[in-house]
This record gives sequence, structure tokens and C-alpha cells, in this order.
Amino acid sequence: MSRNALASPATPPERAESYFTSLQQALQKAGFFRPTLVIDRSRLLANLDEVLGHLPESLQYRTVTKSLPAVGLVDAVMRHSSSNRLMVFHQPFMTVAANRWPDCRMLLGKPMPAGALTAFYGSLSGERFDAGAQVEWLIDSIHRLVQYERFARSKGVVLQVNLEIDVGFHRGGFGSPEAVLPALQHIRSSPNLRISGFMGYDAHISMFPDHVGPPESALPETTRRYRQFLAMAREVYREDFSPGKLTLNTGGSTTYRHYGSETVTPANEFALGSGLLKPTFCDRALPMHIPAAFIATPVLKRLDGVSVPGLESDPTGGARDAVRRDVTYFIYGGRWMADPVWPPKLSTHPVYGRSSNQDMFTSPSSTVLNVDDYVFFRPRQTEAVLLQFGDIAVFEEGRIVDTWQTFQSV
Repeated sequence: MSRNALASPATPPERAESYFTSLQQALQKAGFFRPTLVIDRSRLLANLDEVLGHLPESLQYRTVTKSLPAVGLVDAVMRHSSSNRLMVFHQPFMTVAANRWPDCRMLLGKPMPAGALTAFYGSLSGERFDAGAQVEWLIDSIHRLVQYERFARSKGVVLQVNLEIDVGFHRGGFGSPEAVLPALQHIRSSPNLRISGFMGYDAHISMFPDHVGPPESALPETTRRYRQFLAMAREVYREDFSPGKLTLNTGGSTTYRHYGSETVTPANEFALGSGLLKPTFCDRALPMHIPAAFIATPVLKRLDGVSVPGLESDPTGGARDAVRRDVTYFIYGGRWMADPVWPPKLSTHPVYGRSSNQDMFTSPSSTVLNVDDYVFFRPRQTEAVLLQFGDIAVFEEGRIVDTWQTFQSV
């Protein structure tokens, strides 16, 4: 079976049908008769190869755990990429990472309340993980910097701090080189803080092209801004400034394709997660990637026609659109942040509405779908959706070959 089924909207229906038939049979044989999150491991690793093959050697790869929140999933990506760098966005995930991968190097993907430091340091078990050397805490303001310093001083530790800089996305952080200057000076004068680098997230390049211009103009502007922050750090640290020893992070799933071997950027690493599974928000940016994550759930009921309470005489159930609604299905669960992808031509009903218990879909009579068959959905994103289904089923070579436990999220 071709791994390229669903690689593009032009994929022949018979190829998609063969793929999902195999996936359904594998789930049934493995005993998954409930809503299940499935990851195709071959597709996952093919997407990772696409990323690693595209990025220049000057950019190191960092795994984004919020987008891949399962132990086996991160294990697979870390082994295949030969990278122990993780980007973490949630304190309980930090604890999982530190205890599961004691050799990992963590960069926080967002600034945390100061209390998260107390919770994290108190959650560590064992002695292999060195939090002071292996965690870079993200700092977005002088106020937070002072809070972190106070914690470090009370514990007698040194914290590595990475400064969040605004290179065009405008989601907070230090907005200008002048704004970051007091933070740099404070870090240099503190025995409990050490500058570890900068994070300049560039999502505006893919999210707002109508406003910031195409990548060929937006990326150079982002680079220019990034260099201005580095110049300020050089001015503060002078002869002690060594950018090669800093973590200079940028990028994400929807922007990594703009960083090829010819790209000039001050960054030295790239963080990515969602693109390895290709939820639907990545479709436009990553046509060369293959969808690798699906929600599968059984059909519980199949009814002829459409019957909406109080509108029984209306064969459309009050729907005033051109959608064919010959058959009604109720599925196990539903209303996820996801869209049906197989079988085709399934539609929600504008009057009957949605349900998280037994979601309703309609279809033309030509759709071949019966009770106990599965409906397959593609998540719109990964970080929220993957945590909703318990253990993840791992599909490979026509079988469910493993299950991956999701991270503890509370």
C-alpha cells in the first residue's frame, strides 16, 4: 500500500479507500472499538526525513512536545532525528521529559509563572538530570526576570534564561533592542542568572502574508530584527559575547520550508512538531508532507433520510443548502477539533447540530458506510486533540504495532 494515500487532494479515491480499509481492519483486529487517535509511524518518519533533508546543517532540530504529547511518539522522533533537544510548553510535560529523558536539553516555548519553577524543581526524581544546565527558561519581561532571579537566589541555583524577542509576530516578548537592554544588563550582573540565547518566533510569515508581505520580503525583515537584538547583546557582553554558544531559536511547522541552504539567518536551531503529523492547518504550507494522524470512531446508527424533531415532513430537516442528505449516521463520540476525511461527502447538519456523545452526519446514498464501520477524521491541530483519547494506536504495515501513552497533562 502506498504511503502517499491522502498526500494531496488529487489522490485517487481507490487509493484512499484501500488505506482506510486497511486501517479499519487493523483497529478492529486490535480491539479498538471506541474513538481512537491513530498515528501512522511510517508517514511520521517520512515527514521527519523531509524536514531533516530540507534544513541546512547550520540549523539544529528541536522537537516540540506540545504537538507530539506522547512518550513513544517523542521517543521515535528523538531517535530518528538524533536530537536530544526538546521544546516544552507545560510544567507537567517538563517533569515527564526530565524523568524519561535525563539527557535531554529543554527550551521553554513560552514564559511560565514563577511558581512553575518551584513545582518543576520539586517534581524531579533521580540525579541524572541537571536542571541548571539542561533547562533554558523563557523570559519575556524584566518583571519575570526578577521573579526568576528571586527563586534562583532562594534555592542557591543558577538559571539559564532565554529571551523572547519580537521579530514580527507581536505576541509579546521584548519588542526592541532598547527594551531588551535592561534585561541583558541585569542578567550579566546577577550571579544566579546566565544568558542562554534568544527565541524569535516567525509565525507571522505564514499567518499574515497579506499584511507582512511574501516570505521573500518578510523573512529578511525578520532576520534584520533578530540581528539587532544580537547586536545589543554583543554591546553588553563585549569580549564575552559568543553567539555560537547561544541557543538562537526560530521557526515552526509552517515556516521551516523558507529556511533552505541558501537562507541567511542568525538562528542556529529550528523547533517543529505539528508538521510531522500534518494536521489540516499545515495543508497549505506543507503540501509535500503526508497526513499521519487520524481519529477513528465506529458508526453506531444508520438511518434512512433525515428526521429533525418538529420538521419530520421536511426531507432535508430544515437544511437550506445544496448538500445531498439521503442517509443519517450517528457516531461514537464526536465534535472534536477535526474534520471527517473518510468516507467522503459526510456533512454535519445545520439544524440538528453537533454532539460530543453521538455526533450526527449525513451523506448521499452513494456513500458506502454501515453500522460498525469507522469514520476517519483529520485533526485541525495536534496539541489539544492528541490528549483526548488515551493511549495512541500506532499503525504500520497494515497492523496496530504499538500503543503510545500520552503525557500527564495535569
